[in-house]
Amino acid sequence: MKNRAGFTLIETMIAISVLSLVAGTIFLLSTSTRDAALAQEAKLNAQDQVRNAMMQIVRELRQAATASINWNELPGPAITYRLPRDLDGNGIPVDSVGNLELSPVRAIGRDTNDLNNDGVTDTQLVLSEDDVFVRVLGNRLLVDRDVNGDGQLERGIWFERAGAGVRVTIRAEVPAGAQGLVMSSQIQETVFPRN
Repeated sequence: MKNRAGFTLIETMIAISVLSLVAGTIFLLSTSTRDAALAQEAKLNAQDQVRNAMMQIVRELRQAATASINWNELPGPAITYRLPRDLDGNGIPVDSVGNLELSPVRAIGRDTNDLNNDGVTDTQLVLSEDDVFVRVLGNRLLVDRDVNGDGQLERGIWFERAGAGVRVTIRAEVPAGAQGLVMSSQIQETVFPRN
């Protein structure tokens, strides 16, 4: 009797089929795990954008002189205001007659004119003072459009009067991977100026 070592053709084909199935399953699992991780990262990025921008806006608007806010232009995609500022160097933002000293006009809105010359415009939120001082508050703002198809325009940045305060709404979008999935985040807060 001869001892034949090895596999038959049928055994080899079955082994290759099983290995292919296992490899395919592992590939699909790794792809879906990667996609889920990219989506989660994009969601966190969108949340960070709106949260950081809102923190800076709240800080600014709480210090704004109420009478200097452009109330007649609200609701709208931008807000202008002035901050109390010690202009005469006496240590307080009130002059010798008792009038409140105010900064030049400050504005928060989209960087439509590319004030900081970085090439990013409608998706960038900036704070500017006399178009000289410019600070980026956030990126990846939603470009205003009807996202849900419900006939209502969703906005990336929106300011509206809410009693004695200003209701601020910010919405950002971040792409998640190559499949065209976009993650968005929105935050809304009402700010009451103290001055």
